Amino acid sequence: MKNLLRVVTGILRVRSDNGFLLPEVDDKDWTILYKLVEGEIMKAFKSWKSIFNVMLTGEGSLVKWTTEFEKQNDDVPDPVRYGEFLTTWTKNVDTYLLNN
Repeated sequence: MKNLLRVVTGILRVRSDNGFLLPEVDDKDWTILYKLVEGEIMKAFKSWKSIFNVMLTGEGSLVKWTTEFEKQNDDVPDPVRYGEFLTTWTKNVDTYLLNN
């Protein structure tokens, strides 16, 4: 599982120039916490955390994304498209890991 977290960490660090900060990798709980500190998203949100957690299942594993955010104001829509992005991104990582 450490290899999976390191692969995921390496892939997401590409975005670090656009505002991602990697404050914590928890190998024991197979969790990565990302805190967004700048960039386009921060124009609409006061705070943003994405938590990536891998959970073992029978023959494979599941990924759970949790997003914690605070909107700049009540007029900001819910961040549905970011959830869709994380789903697509996770599927792409899954495909990559299965083929390499």
